Amino acid sequence: MSGGSAFTTFNLSPDDVCLNGVACPLKAGQTYEYVQSVEIADTYPVVDDVQVNWALTDADESTKEVCIVFLAKVIE
Repeated sequence: MSGGSAFTTFNLSPDDVCLNGVACPLKAGQTYEYVQSVEIADTYPVVDDVQVNWALTDADESTKEVCIVFLAKVIE
């Protein structure tokens, strides 16, 4: 059986970095640590090599400030 592609959006809470332990406004040249978890429902299939696309945008969501792409696995 060959695989295909599927896209889904996960709602993050809180979705505002400034409400999630990061001191805002951000300043150039500073290092920040941002931690966010995503709930994986029992109904999600166990799969290898899931491409995760993560973007942090400005307040009005018009500009992507940081984009991260990485591979992940959904395991039992």
